[in-house]
Amino acid sequence: MTSDIDYSFNDKCKDYIVIIMIYQSNIFDVPFLTKLHREFVLWFFTGTKCNLSCSHCYVESSPTNESHPYLTMNTFNKSLQSVIDQQFTTLEFYFTGGEPFMNPDIIEMLHESMKYGNTTVLTNGTKITDNVIERLSLINNNSKFDLTIRVSLDGSDATSNDIIRGKNSFQRANQAIDKLQERSIKVIVTAMRSWSLLKSKDVEDSFIQLLVNRENPLPQSSLKILPPLRIGREIIRDRGYKTDELFTESCFDNYDFSNLQCSKCRMVTEKGVWVCPILVNEDSGRMGDKLEDSFKPYAMKNLACWTCRMEGMVCTND
Repeated sequence: MTSDIDYSFNDKCKDYIVIIMIYQSNIFDVPFLTKLHREFVLWFFTGTKCNLSCSHCYVESSPTNESHPYLTMNTFNKSLQSVIDQQFTTLEFYFTGGEPFMNPDIIEMLHESMKYGNTTVLTNGTKITDNVIERLSLINNNSKFDLTIRVSLDGSDATSNDIIRGKNSFQRANQAIDKLQERSIKVIVTAMRSWSLLKSKDVEDSFIQLLVNRENPLPQSSLKILPPLRIGREIIRDRGYKTDELFTESCFDNYDFSNLQCSKCRMVTEKGVWVCPILVNEDSGRMGDKLEDSFKPYAMKNLACWTCRMEGMVCTND
């Protein structure tokens, strides 16, 4: 086990907090299996800027965070063309941030990605205006591929959600969901498990009721609950990783590495290519300057990788 000291700024208390970052002592390489099965998932990180400052945000997005600047059309187009040239059998695209709908080029990017594969946007929903929905509907209706909008909620009511995501965020996100449904745009509701495991069934049931009791009901399959990633602000909100949350040799005995998203995905940012959206603030997650540089095995050093392996976390819609 190794560790480094990271001086992280806490927006809430306006002070510096010293956090000991623990890294894996047993590091395992995840093979880049896309070379074999020819299926590729390309993530685009639209920038760290966000209109919210969620207390569990693992990339510490906020209205002032510009550590990753907005993804530009130039970078987007180069990366898109690069992956098209690879002639993969299946392509799937995801956009995340920050808040993607703050990026001024997001609609144009979606228009292009929908020419080549199913596309999903991860959003807090509060920036989805009537004009945005009109344009999304036009893109969706004129493509043979599917557009999915994944709206983040962290509680099934305003009280439990807004304490994490900010005042009125529950109401605004639900308004966006209603309007997206009216235009027949697929919606998935995503929540990070911020509650005790002892309460999981009750909380998940309350989320399901939120979905099925809508004017336009959503199926239970539209709910995606993710385990907590104990990096970024989650360290302050709850806790970081414990020293026993480490890989051992037995973790990968006869293990199928295709279960890990990093075996078939990469993420493009304005500052280079990272292995996945979780590690965009971690140097250990950077794979190179260009997409072609990243088509190689990834060494799982960061403890967030432990969550993916041990809790079966998948960032895609699966």
